Amino acid sequence: MVKIYRVYPGIAISGMPKVSDLAKVAEFDLIITLSKKKLPLLISDAVDHRYAPIKDGRLDKQGEQLGYAVSLVLERVKQGEDVLVHCLAGRNRSALVAALAYKELEGVTGQQAYDHIMRVRPWALHNWHFAEYLKGLP
Repeated sequence: MVKIYRVYPGIAISGMPKVSDLAKVAEFDLIITLSKKKLPLLISDAVDHRYAPIKDGRLDKQGEQLGYAVSLVLERVKQGEDVLVHCLAGRNRSALVAALAYKELEGVTGQQAYDHIMRVRPWALHNWHFAEYLKGLP
C-alpha cells in the first residue's frame, strides 16, 4: 500500500500507487504523474489525471515539464482542490514539485521549502541536483 504524505493543505505526495491503492487515490481532485510509467487507468472519470514526465536526474531541459506540474498544483490548490503528486518512489520528483508549490504559496525561500519537505517526508530530495536547485532559490 502506497504511503501518502500531506505536504500542505491540498498537496500530497506519494510513490506510484498500486491497483490496490486506487480507491485511496481516487479521493483526490487531481493526480499528477511525474514518472514515465503510467498509472493504471482504473481511476474514476471524476478524477483529473495529468502527466508531466520528469527525469530523476539533472534538471537540464526539464524546466517546461517542471513548470507545468507546479502551475497545475498551484492553480488547483488555490481553487480549494486536493492534489496528489506522485512519481515512482515519492521522494525526488514529487517532493521537488510539492516544495516549489509550497515555496510559492507560503512565500518562503528555497531552503525553507526544502526544510519543510524534509520534515514532512524524511529521506526526500536525495537527488543532489534537485536539492541544490531548490536550496539555491531566493
